[in-house]
Amino acid sequence: MRRIHVAALVVLIMALVVALAACSSSPATGGLTVTVSGLPSGVNGAVTVSMGSFSLSLTATTTLSGLTPGTYTVTAQAVTLRRNVFNGAASSGTVTVPEGGSAGVSVSYAAQRGGLWEVDYAASEVDLFSASSLESSPAPAATITSGLSNPEDGAFDTSGNLWVANYGGTIGEYTAATLTSNPSPAATISSGLSGPFQLAFDTGGNLWVANYSNSTVVEYAAATLTSSPSPAATISSGLSGPIGLAFDTSGNLWVANYDSSTVVEFAAATLTSSPSPAATIGTGLASPQMIAFDGSGNLWVGNQSGDAVVRYAAASLTSNPSPAATVTTGASEPAGVAVDVDGNLWVTHQGALVEEFAAADVAGTGSLTPTAKATIGGFNSAEHSVFDPPPYNLPLSH
Repeated sequence: MRRIHVAALVVLIMALVVALAACSSSPATGGLTVTVSGLPSGVNGAVTVSMGSFSLSLTATTTLSGLTPGTYTVTAQAVTLRRNVFNGAASSGTVTVPEGGSAGVSVSYAAQRGGLWEVDYAASEVDLFSASSLESSPAPAATITSGLSNPEDGAFDTSGNLWVANYGGTIGEYTAATLTSNPSPAATISSGLSGPFQLAFDTGGNLWVANYSNSTVVEYAAATLTSSPSPAATISSGLSGPIGLAFDTSGNLWVANYDSSTVVEFAAATLTSSPSPAATIGTGLASPQMIAFDGSGNLWVGNQSGDAVVRYAAASLTSNPSPAATVTTGASEPAGVAVDVDGNLWVTHQGALVEEFAAADVAGTGSLTPTAKATIGGFNSAEHSVFDPPPYNLPLSH
């Protein structure tokens, strides 16, 4: 009997040893925090964390627990918003999760700048400069000449189609899929036009046009754009040689009057009812041409006669403000103004030159004389610049 008890005890001890060994060979799990940044509110990231057969997709900042210790691969895929591409990059392509501990990795997203289209009035062409080449004295990556006659401005709709205003009295549409092949217009608008200059789309996809020659602004309803439409609405009050158009983030329409050197605002709720101006800016303007809003809601105006670009602070726009900043550029007759996704200011001079000024250099107040970050030449008579896609952080007008 004693021998049996001893044998049983030996078996029990051996089982305990095996169990303890098994326990000691099972490592403790770990944790991993993935921090995702740089995306606008409401836009999901596309991040993958993987090791071996394990793979998990994340859309935002997440802390993972219970992970098997080891080295994980972290990748970020591009995401889009309003045709803007956001590229993601991890702070490290791999991260090691320790046994019983935790690790962290960051994924930063940044918006990719669009290509720059430049309208050349005298050459009757529109040229594309690729985003990657803009700071390197680029040659055009594509050129459109078909159907153009002294073009003044271009604007992209939400589908990526390019609409170009010809001063002679037409607007042509060039479909997105054909833009790099010198296409002919897929649709043409002529009714209601008289010296059309700047174009702007509102958030409903309706097209608005500044008619310089008869001092009107006309609207074409989105549903009718490809069917030779007549204007759905016409504004004439407060206009005197209108050239520039831009919508603010509240949907109010702002118009630059070249002849009277004013910029006037029409309230969003009144646009289709022949409105009078809700606000007028006259200080600091000298033959204003194109206008644009930046991501902070400030209004930029190209003063052709003043040889300067002026900026009006967002908070002061309805009180006839003085310019918060006056930017003296390196060339005369600044006509076109555009802001890219990074806040850099692009100025088109009514001649043969486009200049880019870094956001940090034009962010101050008072008199500013920045150094051009990039210069693009070779035009016969440059009129305006437009980015495709239009920056996601700006009102949908260009």
